Amino acid sequence: MKDKGVKELLDTLLERLNCGPQSATASVFSQWSAIIGSDLVHKAQLTEIKNKRLIISCDHPVWASTVMMRKKKIIENVNKLYPELEIRQLQVKVKGRQ
Repeated sequence: MKDKGVKELLDTLLERLNCGPQSATASVFSQWSAIIGSDLVHKAQLTEIKNKRLIISCDHPVWASTVMMRKKKIIENVNKLYPELEIRQLQVKVKGRQ
């Protein structure tokens, strides 16, 4: 039996987790700058998509507040590009805080 290479194994795993390179989830991460805007992209990082929720990590509470003010638009942007994700919520965490 031929052993599978590491790349092939990882590709299979990511596909099963719906995180392969062609998945909507992976695309949101790769398109994050266009979704959130160039002014926020380095201050607010998408860390996870879980249960129809975007989880975003910010450097500072001011940036977290800015993201929350744009919450509706961010969710609209994601759902326009990737309607199959059906994003309904957005959660913001400030790095270094609970």
